[in-house]
Amino acid sequence: MACLRTIPLRINALARDYGAEATEKGWRWGSGAGSAIWYERDRTDGQCDRLTLLAFWDFEKYAETELPSYAPMYLAIFGSTEDCVQASQ
Repeated sequence: MACLRTIPLRINALARDYGAEATEKGWRWGSGAGSAIWYERDRTDGQCDRLTLLAFWDFEKYAETELPSYAPMYLAIFGSTEDCVQASQ
């Protein structure tokens, strides 16, 4: 897993940049919800690899509606193996 630090105004662009790079490397859009996006890549064993991008911040320190522009936000990037047919539904 990798975790990148940025500010709220940059978090969406950072996720888009990493998503575009994943697409260029053969990953396809899987799905997304809330602050998570995932990409998938088929494997020969019937499963797939999943690449997850997850944005978060210190929820105890800042409420979402009060998140200041200077607050640190993080983009976690990690992979896993899934049964993507079931996981994407």
